[in-house]
Amino acid sequence: MEPVARRPRAGQPGSPARAGACQRLLAVLIALTSTFVGCEIFQDPAAPPFVDRLAATRDVGSLFGDLRDFGVDLNVVDNGERSFLLVRGRGRDGRDRVIAFDESLRTRMTTNDLWDIDNAFVDAAGNFVIARSIFSGTDFSPVNDAPHGFMDDDRYTGIVTAAGAAVAIVSLAGDSQLQAGPSYDGDWQNVNNPGPTHDIHPDPAEPTALLGFDRMQARHDVSRGRSGLALWNWQLSRYVVVELSAVLVGDMQNGSLPADVDFLTEVAPHIIVGRREWDSVFYTRRGVVVVSEDEDRHTVYRMSDGSRIGEYQADYGGDYRFAYSPDGRWVYSLDLRRGRLYKARTWW
Repeated sequence: MEPVARRPRAGQPGSPARAGACQRLLAVLIALTSTFVGCEIFQDPAAPPFVDRLAATRDVGSLFGDLRDFGVDLNVVDNGERSFLLVRGRGRDGRDRVIAFDESLRTRMTTNDLWDIDNAFVDAAGNFVIARSIFSGTDFSPVNDAPHGFMDDDRYTGIVTAAGAAVAIVSLAGDSQLQAGPSYDGDWQNVNNPGPTHDIHPDPAEPTALLGFDRMQARHDVSRGRSGLALWNWQLSRYVVVELSAVLVGDMQNGSLPADVDFLTEVAPHIIVGRREWDSVFYTRRGVVVVSEDEDRHTVYRMSDGSRIGEYQADYGGDYRFAYSPDGRWVYSLDLRRGRLYKARTWW
């Protein structure tokens, strides 16, 4: 006698009712996934920006205190042979701290109370100068033990010329002029007789020089003999980015600019970018990168005409700080929540 096939009862495996319920549940899950897959709560919270371009990463949480409790700055310095990432934050002892990382993200230098990393430059010997301190261009070891800190209310940086590193001084109060001073010889006390002054840019509303420059970010591409000074102007509420060549700075230094030049931007390439004073501006060989104050929009502009090359709209979850290398090949990001540092290839 052959067995009689029994129809599954409702709710049992194989029953039409249960199969239909499973199909409906699957359809709901697919719909939910399609709807919310782009939401931050469904993203990997540990995934950093530019995750598909990462070249190196390391934990730096033990080197700093809580990075979210203090303003953090990043800058990349390059002397044509070696480059280093500078990170300024606060140590576990509560003191301001700057750490230099090499291209493999290994720690090369740690020092306290060193502030002005935005205007670090290379001297004629290929060493790095930050405020009054000098560090080796080979391994970033200290060369001198000069006191740290700002020099005064103006901003100083150095631009390598055929005659040495000319000290470029931007007066951020009153006349808002730029001076190419004497060549830096390792002793800041000798930098007290700057060269001729130059008005930077014309006022768009008046036939006079534009005033109101009150912040500078200096980036140097030593290999090309070019530097970019990003100068925030409160009258324009924009950054004026001026490209200075070694030749032009030498002419400024010895007073040989043509007599009919009224403003520096008449002879120096320049663009006007940014919308907020605390945007970060990185002059690179491949364009000027503006990172918005909230760090979620990265826009690249051509130095030649100010046209936009591209834009990266970050959709990561987290709190990051960024820096771009002078050659435009690398972007560094620091996760302030997790204390993790990343190096990635640039995205444009």
